[in-house]
Amino acid sequence: MRLLLLSFLSVVISSTAIAGDEKSNALGVFTDDESHLQWQDDYSDNKGVIKDLDWEGAIEYCGSLLLNDEKWRLPTLLELRELVRKGKYAQFKVVKSTRNPDMVNNYWTSKVRENNEEYAWRVSFLYQNVYYFKKSLATNVRCVRSIK
Repeated sequence: MRLLLLSFLSVVISSTAIAGDEKSNALGVFTDDESHLQWQDDYSDNKGVIKDLDWEGAIEYCGSLLLNDEKWRLPTLLELRELVRKGKYAQFKVVKSTRNPDMVNNYWTSKVRENNEEYAWRVSFLYQNVYYFKKSLATNVRCVRSIK
């Protein structure tokens, strides 16, 4: 009886862990079931290298991205910050950029700085912080979409 109970608990715990897992899949996306988001993890349109665009270009790129026939967008500040805070970005397959082939550091968010619209917020994966950056300058882009 004791062995049966332990086996049952083991199955329940394993099933719970699997249900909450994030995963990169063959479709070129990283799925985060906890936040109900899918993150772009396919840059075949750019020879496998992460896009490096100004903010307007990033908005356009995400809005026109054709990945799995889904609608994509630039992430909000909160979405990207939570991804970094929880360390989930480490599971992305694609981390190369044209600027730094070893590690991509900064990503645009869709949030514009309130008191100066020439700037938008971006998030640093390396330093795990948030700061504003001039929208006319290029930085990395990773698109996102909501899932139900």
